[in-house]
Amino acid sequence: MPGSCAVCGQPSSSICGGCKRLFYCSKEHQKLHWMKEHKGCCRAVYKLEQNDRLGRYLIASENISKGDVIFYESPLIVGPKTVTVPVCLGCHNVCNMDNYHECDGCGFPLCSPQCQVSDNHVDECYQMMKSNYRIKMDSKKKKNNDDNNGGGKEIFYFPIVPLRCILLKGKKNSEKYKKIMNLESHYDDRINKPLFDLYKKNVADFIRERLKMDDVDEKEILTITGILDTNAFEIVKNNVKLRGLYNVSSMLSHDCKPNTKHSFLQPDMTIVVTATRDIKSGELITATYTQTFWNTLSRREHLKTIKCFDCVCERCSDPSELGTYAGAIRCSKCTMTSDKNSVENCYVIPVDPLNSNSVWKCMNCQREMSHKQIKMGNDNLKNELTKSNVKTVTGLEEFLIKYGVYENGVLHSNNYHVVQVKHALIRLIGNTDGYTYSDISDDLLDRKIIYCQELLDFVDVVDPEYSNIRGEILNELQSSIVVQTKRQYNNDKITKQEAQSNLQNALNILKQVMEILKFDLNPQDFEKKILSLSKELDEE
Repeated sequence: MPGSCAVCGQPSSSICGGCKRLFYCSKEHQKLHWMKEHKGCCRAVYKLEQNDRLGRYLIASENISKGDVIFYESPLIVGPKTVTVPVCLGCHNVCNMDNYHECDGCGFPLCSPQCQVSDNHVDECYQMMKSNYRIKMDSKKKKNNDDNNGGGKEIFYFPIVPLRCILLKGKKNSEKYKKIMNLESHYDDRINKPLFDLYKKNVADFIRERLKMDDVDEKEILTITGILDTNAFEIVKNNVKLRGLYNVSSMLSHDCKPNTKHSFLQPDMTIVVTATRDIKSGELITATYTQTFWNTLSRREHLKTIKCFDCVCERCSDPSELGTYAGAIRCSKCTMTSDKNSVENCYVIPVDPLNSNSVWKCMNCQREMSHKQIKMGNDNLKNELTKSNVKTVTGLEEFLIKYGVYENGVLHSNNYHVVQVKHALIRLIGNTDGYTYSDISDDLLDRKIIYCQELLDFVDVVDPEYSNIRGEILNELQSSIVVQTKRQYNNDKITKQEAQSNLQNALNILKQVMEILKFDLNPQDFEKKILSLSKELDEE
């Protein structure tokens, strides 16, 4: 169950309809809590507004403190992404193609016979049976085995979520369908785009012709695909990427420096939206629809292509990206001719960051570069990072040495390519075969700590305080500090007092991580780590 009853603490999935911040296991406990204490404070901390520029949006109706839950919300629909590894349509876990249950009705791979009768799957399965449509498992399984050892991306899932939306119509939960159709689709903006034609072929034509649902209008189906692309949240469940639609959550305005984060509670994927920093009454409540580590060019292109709007937030409007210089490259002319002190300002940034065709100019010598030159350079670096040899710890560090570490590196130390590489490194070092903490050298451990600290400096500007990405980096930092401290103390490189100070620092960080990631990681695991670290601290 996603939450705990506010009265007895038992698992519950029933959300208070008034404040949307509490769970109850029964109506009796909800009434009891209402009479005892909740009556005076049962109200939402947000309200829905609307204007021509933003459409519908949420603002804080009172002051909200960082870490506070703003609301919980159950999904309108959840399902696999359009292109995905094989996923069980019943429980949404990865389907083991060497040992799966073939659905008796439609032939889709499932985890077990129990998943065949899951509420998630029964309606779509019935529709496929009724139209005599069935997945050909032999050819599908062969493709899986030939492609990435059975984990290949499949297009069979393209129409599943749109179909699930359509099948809500006319049922007892048709209110969900009405809420879905009331969300923004940007239909007119999507016509004649390549993705629109892809959806027409793989979704609309499939539903109307293969599933014999010709009573469903093509525009209705393509409106739903637009609604999904505009509003769906990516959900990661047991290493599977899903997507889900939520009504209130879809009203969160986008900002590249948001003031909220969201997490998903299993098993039903209830979303919990929490404040990452203090939000004042009347302030816009925002989320990010793109990637924190991307530069302005990449973020705005993604938002325009998928979400159909031009972002004009503070970060996008600033040529320096709030002083991070996430898109900046070093001016080759200044690097060769300037003295060491002036090289610090020899970075090329856009003159008008809200114009994708803007000229780029060196902050020092005013030398200009075209947007085409910048794009070509970024594309070349992206291509280099996709090479298999660059995906290793050694390959990633060589990329940093080549482009982004030393004084004459091509990229700013916060350039988004560099930042993404450092993020990949802190995930790999200490956590993967051949690079566990017992495997790595002191020097590599020291470098991981530096990478963590540099990433924190970046994140503290663009997604600070209680953001999930900051919590993840802090978690990697504290575990590295513990290992480093033990090594240094055992090798007589630091005193007992210094070791205790370092471990106390790690413990403080771990407690902060537990608070930030309380909805994303198992709290019992954190409690065990805190207890273990506290014990070590006492024994030092």
